[in-house]
Amino acid sequence: MTDQKHSFTSVAAVGLTVNLALSLLKVTAGYFGRSRAVMADGVHNLSDVASDIGLLFCARHCPREPDGEHPYGHGRLELLIGLGIAILMAATGAGLLISSINDLQVSERPPPGLTALIGAIVSLVCKEVLFRWTRAQARRLASPALRANALHHRSDAYSSIPAILAVFTAWTVPAWGFLDSIGGMAVSVLILKLAWDSGWRAFRQLSDRAAPAATVEKIARLTSNIPEVQEVHQIRTRSLGYGWSVDLHLLVDERLSVREGHNIAGQAKSALLNCEAEIVDVIVHIEPAEKTDLT
Repeated sequence: MTDQKHSFTSVAAVGLTVNLALSLLKVTAGYFGRSRAVMADGVHNLSDVASDIGLLFCARHCPREPDGEHPYGHGRLELLIGLGIAILMAATGAGLLISSINDLQVSERPPPGLTALIGAIVSLVCKEVLFRWTRAQARRLASPALRANALHHRSDAYSSIPAILAVFTAWTVPAWGFLDSIGGMAVSVLILKLAWDSGWRAFRQLSDRAAPAATVEKIARLTSNIPEVQEVHQIRTRSLGYGWSVDLHLLVDERLSVREGHNIAGQAKSALLNCEAEIVDVIVHIEPAEKTDLT
């Protein structure tokens, strides 16, 4: 648990450092390069800084062991952080969209310069590398919050593409300077789309959405393979943030002893916890199988 917490903190710290640097780079490049799209993209990076600070908070509290007030652990805090990041992305995207629309109404303005173009290209490369690295760490740690933050990094990489195209076109053809504002609008739409995807995923898990059908089928198959188990039913699953909690009933011969039933439950629990399906908690109910009177 300590190693996981350290890894989580390291990932968030790297993201925070990179985002601060890129935000300063793009705001500065956009200002001196006269590009609204690049400056807006730099302001968007500030939302990444806020999300990274949230992740550092999450890294401090999520790995804590279950306690009296949180018997299932603190994993759902990650989902809340992920949902918060999505809301922040949505607010940023909406603000950038309104700003770009207003800026489009300005009739005369100097075209963006080469400085803005270089800043946007550097940002695109750095954010794509950061996205891929953060996504890999999120998979390794099975972290929804890191997964949401990785998508946030990808949104920055995407947002730099229309900014680059708009700035390059407006730079080479000054009469088309309005494309810089249109690029800002495109950035906003992409951000809003990613915010919806990330937020909807976190919301569904917070609302106790069951595990995918394939996972439930795997649970039934693994437990049914235990020789003494005659039937598996009432399989219930829900997300704990960092994995799935499973609650199920196993029907066994009513003549088995309590000790034998306990051993069967232990086999089922061990099989599920080691099946590589992100199952982190298992509750097994042992019930007597009712005999059918054929006489």
